[in-house]
Amino acid sequence: MQELEETLYWFELLEESGIVTGDRISTLQKEANELMAIMVASVKTAKGIS
Repeated sequence: MQELEETLYWFELLEESGIVTGDRISTLQKEANELMAIMVASVKTAKGIS
């Protein structure tokens, strides 16, 4: 999860700096966010949290 947070941070920096356009990086950001949601749900399930 830490690696995904860092990846999302770098995606944001790349977009804000203009190095990469939002159109090119939006799919990757969406996928990283989906992976984060899956991991959070897995952790909650493993801990028995609803």
